Amino acid sequence: MKDFRLLIVDDDEALRVMLKKMAARFSLPADTAGTGEDALRIMKKRLAEGAPYPVMIVDWKMPGIDGLETARRVRGQEGLKHTAIILMATFDSAYKELEKTAAGLVDGFLLKPVDTNHLIASLKQWIPAAGTARPKERPASGIIPAEPEAEAELPVLPGIDLKDAMKRLGGNRNLLFSLIRNFFSQYGDAARELKDLLPRDREAAYRKAHTLKGVTGNIGAKELYLLFKDLEEAVKYNRQEVVNDRLPKVKEVLEAMKRDILPLVQEEAAGGPGAHDPAETDSSAVTALFGKLEDLLGKRDLEAEDRFQDLKQILIDTPYRLYIRKLSDNLEQFNYSEALVTLGQLKTAFSGG
Repeated sequence: MKDFRLLIVDDDEALRVMLKKMAARFSLPADTAGTGEDALRIMKKRLAEGAPYPVMIVDWKMPGIDGLETARRVRGQEGLKHTAIILMATFDSAYKELEKTAAGLVDGFLLKPVDTNHLIASLKQWIPAAGTARPKERPASGIIPAEPEAEAELPVLPGIDLKDAMKRLGGNRNLLFSLIRNFFSQYGDAARELKDLLPRDREAAYRKAHTLKGVTGNIGAKELYLLFKDLEEAVKYNRQEVVNDRLPKVKEVLEAMKRDILPLVQEEAAGGPGAHDPAETDSSAVTALFGKLEDLLGKRDLEAEDRFQDLKQILIDTPYRLYIRKLSDNLEQFNYSEALVTLGQLKTAFSGG
């Protein structure tokens, strides 16, 4: 699998990060793009370098050129015709028609919310064989099985089906809690944002409802998932009475979940009950995160990305933001050695050294 890289294309950053981490657990490196236009540019660049992507996973519904149009343009590009294209879509009333439209254009479908097992099953036939690797170390498909995580008792998070979400994410507890934290950080005010968008840009409101449906499905927030599913269809078909009914419910559910869940999620991020005294200063919390992140980077442990997200939330709007952005770039490229160097520079700056 030398030089193998997967390309993941989706306008939702949270989903791109999630899919990349899912693939990384099976030793499948990936690059990402937020639009079809960006994907085509990146693919042409890789082609010019003599290393075209063998597989592209692309979302169907995106702003600009959607997944189907992206696939058409890839098929029309000399040198990219043999790229396997997997189209992500939700199984809804439009799915059967999509299958007919996409026939002969894409090589497979990946249903959302994405399940780790389905992702790997979709990729298996397109991953090159390992060559000289021993069978016990690497199967014929070239996919290295992920090390199973030790089972631990799950907390009760009202409104989230953790068992279902853990199963979908291949048992990756750290990824799940990272996604939940990011969800509340990024979409905690989703009801107001949707309400404000609707009179100004109905298409943008539709895309946002679509994104929120996918994100809540991935974290197992089933009630929110169903509400955003209703909102997506209501915005699409201009059913204002449904919009008026669902938006207040979204606000109510989100506020209840933030009240009941966030303290538990933050406790999980801190390492469990009692890991941090609430009276500790921000400086103490940052120093503790430095230690955890340094240890994980030294072990080349993928959990480093989750701890980095915790650090980012604290420091991104501070004078240390440039170090945070550099660390983000290091981790995006799986360059743990360089990330350790950047972290050392950040620690020195933070301590006033």
